[in-house]
Amino acid sequence: MYGPLDMQLVNPLKRGRIGYKGSGVFSVQQLVPLAQEERFELSGGLQISAILVDKRDSVFVEVEAGAKNPIKIYRTEKQDGKELTWKPFGVSLADFGFNPEHPFVFHAYQVHSDGWREFLGSGSTTLREIKMGITLPLINKHKRGVGVKSAGGLILRAISGQVDPVPVPLIAPSYTFNVSASSLKPPTETIALLQQQVAKIKGDAVPDACYIKITRPAAGKSDANKLLLHKSEEVDVSSAARDCRWGIFHVDNSLFTATATATSLDMPFVVKVYQANLEKADTLIGKVTTTLRDLLLGQWSGSLFNKYDTKVAYRCSGSVDIHITPNAQPVVLPPHNAFQIILDAPAHITMMAKVMTTERNAILASGGIGATHTLFLDEIGSIFAPITINVSGGYTTIITSIHELMFPRPVFHLTQIVKKKLKYTNLLHGLACKPILIQKPISYILALSCSGLDATDGLGETSDPYMIIKIDGNVIFTTEVVPQTLSPTFQPLSLVAAALDQPLTLECWDFDPASPHDLIGMVASTTLRNMLLLLQQQQQSPVGGGGSSSMAAAAAVGSLDLINQQKKTMLTAYRNSGHLHFNITPLY
Repeated sequence: MYGPLDMQLVNPLKRGRIGYKGSGVFSVQQLVPLAQEERFELSGGLQISAILVDKRDSVFVEVEAGAKNPIKIYRTEKQDGKELTWKPFGVSLADFGFNPEHPFVFHAYQVHSDGWREFLGSGSTTLREIKMGITLPLINKHKRGVGVKSAGGLILRAISGQVDPVPVPLIAPSYTFNVSASSLKPPTETIALLQQQVAKIKGDAVPDACYIKITRPAAGKSDANKLLLHKSEEVDVSSAARDCRWGIFHVDNSLFTATATATSLDMPFVVKVYQANLEKADTLIGKVTTTLRDLLLGQWSGSLFNKYDTKVAYRCSGSVDIHITPNAQPVVLPPHNAFQIILDAPAHITMMAKVMTTERNAILASGGIGATHTLFLDEIGSIFAPITINVSGGYTTIITSIHELMFPRPVFHLTQIVKKKLKYTNLLHGLACKPILIQKPISYILALSCSGLDATDGLGETSDPYMIIKIDGNVIFTTEVVPQTLSPTFQPLSLVAAALDQPLTLECWDFDPASPHDLIGMVASTTLRNMLLLLQQQQQSPVGGGGSSSMAAAAAVGSLDLINQQKKTMLTAYRNSGHLHFNITPLY
């Protein structure tokens, strides 16, 4: 037994003042050692009350556990008033190693009617102090200074009895999202645009149709390297409440890929709200960053901020509310081995687009407005693999993915370079992109014929042509000789589907039994796929009402020029040495 003990209380803010002798005495009458260590216990749960300096509306508190990398564990419901008491919640000491000194941080917020989530203040404490009962002053470090008072305080106390435990966020195979927004305000530049179209407009203009995009960081920091988790339909904004509801959608957990430093629950992602424009690029209204863990605590709402908004006294561009529910099953696409897309554009644009893989730089599809293309999954590699769309007419390249094209009405703004200046002109829509299950060709029948060949016989009137077909520089087939003709037709040959993207060379020779054979002309640097795409372009419509560019059937005949490089070099007016006609039929 020890005691008594007197300790002087000193205020560091008053120390140094003339005549200051302390702020009192703290006396300990008796200290009694225990025979064994007392186990720290906290039965029941924790109750939070607040005494605010001013009456506040829609106040809530968030609780974080931990010091260096705190984890958010609880969020209260919203309440109005000056003296508030929230529903008690359970605290499991086992989750914190029964450590009485485990730190907790409490943050208080107010949600204003315009969607602005104002930070009131925060305070930190430990489990031991909570058990004894404590009042935390709400300190806002951004407002600290002379004459700045605390926003109030939080009263924390342990209670006994049956209390609902804190819901523990768990990683689920997928999640159901329900997203809505309120108090939406168009950014300043959007108002200026509307003022050009409407004679009078007020500063509290309401956006017309809005949609949301949810993205998460991937490799790099540019928008092109951000993975799109979801893109909603365009929904009209109500003029009264300026709110918007996008309904329910599902997101697979695999899209929230964990990293070495964070689980999928803590992977940050960004929710962006856009205003859809008819001619110019869609306008960002605002964005907010959150995590799955934050959303799974319930009662989540965030303020939309737009750093490009230049309005005076700007606070926010509205708020977004998200409610998510874990699902027991992942999001699974229907059985598929290919994806069917339609590239479309305004009717007055003459457009020719090429869909290419970014890694292999191989053309997968090519066609004009409204052409239907089927891209096989094994050719793309992954639905997330980047593909490029090259549009003729001086437009910039579009980088996208099948994953992005499958969302509702993917829209790309075609940027055209006019006199070294960028000019937004038209829209490119990826329509009806859907997974399909179709049979893939195992080989192709290639039928060849020629017309208008150069005559290379001694009298210069005819030739004895035959064809040599090479793949990757190796001869794989030599046709029969068709004697004394300038318009031969050869027997068809078969090419395996594996040769679809391998370099293909087609050479036309003149047979001469007494001297070396003469090269009439050749088609170099092509592939079987390119010939299929050329067939599709020359037909000007999808085969069979929506077939694959890799499966174009032989309803029409494609044509290529036969070039003799030696003659081309020597003759100024040289055009070609004839035409090669081809027909390709897939076999399954």
